[in-house]
Amino acid sequence: MQPATKTYAVHASVLSGVSCHRLWSAWADPELLQQWFCDHAWGEIQLGGNYYWKFNEFDVQVHLRITELIPEVRMTLDSQGGSVEFRLEAEGHGSRMSVKQQWPAEQAPPSEALADVRSGWLMSMALMRHYAENYFEQSKQTLMVRRPWPGSFAKVLPFYQDPRELKRWLKVSERPREILADTGQEVCYRWDPAGGVLECKAFHWAGAQELALRVTSWSTDYDISLLKPQLEESLDQLQSLLIS
Repeated sequence: MQPATKTYAVHASVLSGVSCHRLWSAWADPELLQQWFCDHAWGEIQLGGNYYWKFNEFDVQVHLRITELIPEVRMTLDSQGGSVEFRLEAEGHGSRMSVKQQWPAEQAPPSEALADVRSGWLMSMALMRHYAENYFEQSKQTLMVRRPWPGSFAKVLPFYQDPRELKRWLKVSERPREILADTGQEVCYRWDPAGGVLECKAFHWAGAQELALRVTSWSTDYDISLLKPQLEESLDQLQSLLIS
């Protein structure tokens, strides 16, 4: 018997109040996927088909091949030796959605990158749930501002979590209050003034560490570009507090 191949994996899971059918559509329909996850998505959603995701902010395009497909239950996609599995099951009066991304041991990212991937999926699952429950089939707008941060993410987290600390640096007219996800590295807030969410982010990119604020809005009446000066001022203030 061949020894089992060692793999590294990250998991994310969230419970939603909507049906598996709606969540499956949000994942498996490229037009809907790009309303909560990536900026552009396209492909043939069939066994052996290709699925493409593009993220404009990071100039990244991901090519995946669908290797397992059970509609409204499970989809597995392979890419460059790794895989992403999306799974759905009914639970209570709603549905549980789970994602597992894994790599063979020889291709596993370093530990800090694994933490970033896990945090990223937890944040994405929060967006997917909020979109499916409140804004399904509505088009999104996104705005992200970023700043370098060479220090510890653990030092940043209380400024994201604590309402008193948030008040010290977040320069917007109405601060968010309800936390949709807290990954232990990043925090996603429900933000009704913009008709969407505010993500307080911390991640590694291109060999450096960054902090970022990203707003996703599904409101047709909101001009998200007006937030850019406020978000830039907010991150500048946060950096000042972190180094003081």
